[in-house]
Amino acid sequence: MADFKFTFGKHQGESIRTVPVKYLQWCSREQMYSEVRAAVCAELKRRGESVPAAPLRSFAEFDRTQRQLAAAIVVHGRKYLARRFHPTHLGGNVNLAQELEVVADFLEKQISITPSMSASPPRLPSSKMGVTRS
Repeated sequence: MADFKFTFGKHQGESIRTVPVKYLQWCSREQMYSEVRAAVCAELKRRGESVPAAPLRSFAEFDRTQRQLAAAIVVHGRKYLARRFHPTHLGGNVNLAQELEVVADFLEKQISITPSMSASPPRLPSSKMGVTRS
């Protein structure tokens, strides 16, 4: 790979090989041009560092697991916050409860949560995927 030089930020003009790992990790999490992200990820790998997952830019980019997680966040979050903001709950707030419904309805439509998913929240992938007990 040719020596990549940053054309932006506090390390503008510097070689990617001299930039601190923390800055490279930050760059890899930001929405950068694909060429910049590719160079940053290659440098992180060259240094033996982990490479964070690419940031998601739209729901259309979600894979099956990410869609399940998004649905679970909305469904479970709605239930949790509905209890917390319910007017009969100590510190409940009718206005927040109503706003919660508006926002949750919008999010459910964005990620295509069906009524049956709301009644029975999606199964989450196991946190122990790929782990075997001996």
